[in-house]
Amino acid sequence: MDYSKPIEIAEDIFWVGYKIPNDPFQCHVYLIKNGNESVLIDPGSMITFPITVNKITQIVPLNNIKYIICHHQDPDITGCISTLEKLIPRKDKFIVTHWRAQALLKHYQWETPFYLVEKNKWKLFLKNGRILDFIFTPYAHFPGAFCTFDRKTKTLFSSDLFGGFTEEFSLFAKDENYFASIKAFHEHYIPSREILLNALMEIEKKEPEIIAPQHGSIIKKDLIPYMINRMKELNCGLFLLSSYESNIEILLKTNQIINEVFKEVVNNSDFLTVLRKTFMTLKNNDIPIKDIITYAYDRGEKEEGKEWFAVFSTVKGEIPKKEIEKNKKIVKTLVEGISRPKCMGKIKLVTDTIDEYNNTFGIPLESNNDNIKAAIYFIMEKELNDKQRKTIEEALDKLIHPLSSSLANEIIIKELGEEKKELFNTTIHDSLTGLKNRVFLESVATNEISKAIRYEYPLCVIMFDIDYFKSVNDTYGHLAGDFILQEVAKIIKASFRATDYVIRYGGEEILAILPYAREKDACRRAEDIRKLIEGREFIMGNKMIKITISAGVYERRNETEMHELIGKADKRLYKAKKEGRNKVVCSD
Repeated sequence: MDYSKPIEIAEDIFWVGYKIPNDPFQCHVYLIKNGNESVLIDPGSMITFPITVNKITQIVPLNNIKYIICHHQDPDITGCISTLEKLIPRKDKFIVTHWRAQALLKHYQWETPFYLVEKNKWKLFLKNGRILDFIFTPYAHFPGAFCTFDRKTKTLFSSDLFGGFTEEFSLFAKDENYFASIKAFHEHYIPSREILLNALMEIEKKEPEIIAPQHGSIIKKDLIPYMINRMKELNCGLFLLSSYESNIEILLKTNQIINEVFKEVVNNSDFLTVLRKTFMTLKNNDIPIKDIITYAYDRGEKEEGKEWFAVFSTVKGEIPKKEIEKNKKIVKTLVEGISRPKCMGKIKLVTDTIDEYNNTFGIPLESNNDNIKAAIYFIMEKELNDKQRKTIEEALDKLIHPLSSSLANEIIIKELGEEKKELFNTTIHDSLTGLKNRVFLESVATNEISKAIRYEYPLCVIMFDIDYFKSVNDTYGHLAGDFILQEVAKIIKASFRATDYVIRYGGEEILAILPYAREKDACRRAEDIRKLIEGREFIMGNKMIKITISAGVYERRNETEMHELIGKADKRLYKAKKEGRNKVVCSD
């Protein structure tokens, strides 16, 4: 591909940018050729301007440009406009933008008048019947951000959305690996996940067939659904993590560590599981961790021998109480001796023995109970390099809260006793499939639908049912039926995100609740699961069993109760059954 020339990316739409050498932050300029109402999109800075002007004039005379779209006010797209407007002498040209950008752009004192998208019903009608729609995507990445959609070619000019940091320049995204560039860019620039989800939902309504971002690579039709679905899982706002760290690689690693630990805490895992997840997450992010040891005790007045006292090690597990009785004083000193996260250097720590460690980081844990004191020590295998040290220092400060929360739950459970802990877990889980059950559904449903209403995000439910399940029991026996149900549950659960809920609703019915999912995405997911199960051979002993499933999918409209959504998904499931089974139904 010859980047020195204009490149047509869709009918009468051209990339007229400049490949800046050794720059991971490539800026793109696009031109819509439309006679004497041609449109220049995000014209660029003075760095790219000479090349851009040369490319434009190979396609149309500069005086053919009537509209200059500025998706935001940053200098990487507006820096050249003072020069550009002098080269376009026509008096009827306009700068197309949002009022929030215009409030800043007016300070340049350009002669060209503004065409404000919100005052023109978010549309621009061009001659020859071409229509541009403007999509409001506030705070992605500034308050007045918007995108432009060309109805004729279904091209989305997405501004900063879908952009990426690219080590090696490629005008078009080659494959799904481009998502790594998107992830780094969006977690860095977009303030929050909610802001990104809102923007993606508005963009999905247009069903674009090509996405042309201001940065990174252009995304063709076959990759768009994958990129959008992966982007919905991103956690944005990297710079909320630090007031001083600017290395994006360090911030990305820190963000990954924190999110993985938070996820484990939210999933109600026991404290030792959370510690081990933290351990593996640090390992996977190139931190040479050797062990994580936690000390906790209740310094309140208790009956002799009844005080709560614990030591947890990711290597050795929870240390039996009798093993630490003789070293209680040392343990208390380790807990009381740390008031903020810090590098401890060389230190003696207690598990079942007393050992000396180098390269150790310590953090105190918080507690609502003044009598409970705790601290965690992160032991490294070797001395850290500068990047590793900065990553773990960034992460530890943010891990105090989730780890404290997990330990607090552990204390409550220990006070309840193991018998009650088992009862609690049994209460919210289905014993056969391991899925959450209807008791759990009752506790989460009201909260989830309330959040969807309050924050105006979509919420889908899918009701699955195994076809002719009774005949499986009758033909192969109830043990086979239980086996099939367990295997189907595993497949369905593995097919959803960690943020989705998969619940055994009753009998052979399995319910999935999908926050932030549109109906078409939920339908696609349900169809993938249907095909997966249809093609699977379930082997039990010397028996090979083939089954199919049906599903009904429903997206919340105006419903305010979860049972209403479930009822409507169930109605569509019934329709699938009535129409022959082995089917997903997404409409009434």
